[in-house]
Amino acid sequence: MPNTHFPALLRGNIPAEVFFKQPVPAPDLMTISTFSLDFEGHRIHGDQWLASDARRHAVLLHGGGSSTLEAFTPLREHLLGENISSTSFDFIGHGRTGGKLLGSSLHARVKQTLIVMKAMQIESSEAALVGYSMGAYVALHVAKQRQIGRLALGVPAAYAPEAFDVPFGPGFSAILRRENSWQESDAFTLIRKFCGHLFVFYGSEDQVVPDAIPLTFVASAQQAASVDSYALVGGGHKLSAHYEKHPEDRETVHQRITNLIRR
Repeated sequence: MPNTHFPALLRGNIPAEVFFKQPVPAPDLMTISTFSLDFEGHRIHGDQWLASDARRHAVLLHGGGSSTLEAFTPLREHLLGENISSTSFDFIGHGRTGGKLLGSSLHARVKQTLIVMKAMQIESSEAALVGYSMGAYVALHVAKQRQIGRLALGVPAAYAPEAFDVPFGPGFSAILRRENSWQESDAFTLIRKFCGHLFVFYGSEDQVVPDAIPLTFVASAQQAASVDSYALVGGGHKLSAHYEKHPEDRETVHQRITNLIRR
């Protein structure tokens, strides 16, 4: 599917007061619907790309820093070509949602995801969670609460359990700076109990999330129905930069995500 249609539709100005906007016609198999939801005094903004007669639905969760849902555009175009719908949104402090990042938390991101899934009526039996970096950790907690059986974790982060409720800011950063704090993460407890299908992908030269973390996820998933993993050789934490030089890796990752969603 060409890459020229959808970004132009998604990057226009979206009024803050919109709750459910009328679907925007798009080529071929899909419509785009934007949404805005109340969350603890904020408005969460996102959109759905709905494929006709789709039997699977991917929920895409971005990471921290300057990440936004826009980074998922190439993946979403690929999924549409495979007749898979998707929903994504910007967490508080990011993108269209805006607001202050400081003061939010990992726990708040889990709650935001659950609210979006409930409002958009995404059934757990049809859903797959695709989380990048911090979003991968969030996806694990959501999968447990919603009993979702398909997880794709990209450059997945892991945090010590006490970081879950600590607001983003100096206290949160202090926990992350503690040497090897990731080894204590409840994320590995969650993955050990996960019985669904798992795909983990990561950059071999990631300086933010060392490969010991994704490899521990893979090794810990002993009860999973299936486990797939892929190392992007030479890739860092920002996968889009790697994909520009190695588009074949992007195609491989996108196809393996598709395979997982279809399980």
